[in-house]
Amino acid sequence: MQKNIVFPSRAEGIFGWCYLLFCQTLLPYALNFIFGLVGITLSAAQLNLTYFGVNFLVIVVVFRKFWVRTGKDLLDRTLRVILTAVGSFAAYLLVSQLVGRLITWLRPDFFNANDQSIAAIAQSHYIPTLICTVFLVPVAEECLHRGAVFGSLFQRNAILAYAVSTVIFSLVHINWMVGAPMILLLSFLQYIPAGLCLAAAYHISGSITAPILVHMAVNAIGILALR
Repeated sequence: MQKNIVFPSRAEGIFGWCYLLFCQTLLPYALNFIFGLVGITLSAAQLNLTYFGVNFLVIVVVFRKFWVRTGKDLLDRTLRVILTAVGSFAAYLLVSQLVGRLITWLRPDFFNANDQSIAAIAQSHYIPTLICTVFLVPVAEECLHRGAVFGSLFQRNAILAYAVSTVIFSLVHINWMVGAPMILLLSFLQYIPAGLCLAAAYHISGSITAPILVHMAVNAIGILALR
């Protein structure tokens, strides 16, 4: 199956690993600094939306050859991609429900700070938040987490690829959170079903399009529920 998967090139993969580290540590500060030079102060909501937009543009430009290869290959496996996306999405809904019940049993007062942050931004910037969450974020995150991280590791060891890409995906979503260790652990656990199902969608379909579609559907459910 490895030969049937469309992977980013080695150079794209290396960039993906490096950019993932950069965007999780330095990019917000870099954006504030750049806007500060021209006398613009961004609110927390504006910074988040700008962050999502910059990530999307960088990924589209740097991984353009990967997108071209993916697009050409998609013509030969459209049905496979669609069926895999539907199956992976269904699996995510089932597993996430089970994990959610486990979390509620362990900590009835649990709340996800990341979800609350998105909900707060959506209150004043709903349409931009919807566009970023449903369209821009899935493309950028899937290219980085599944394309670069999962893809580069899968060519060496499939189990390692699943484990590392899922762990990094979960950590990225809680890396800014502050709270009790149990809350952070449960927040981390909450993202594991998505990490595994998205990786499986890429692995089984052979195309990054499948996990992007699943990611879009998962995010759409969350953001539309805020309307």
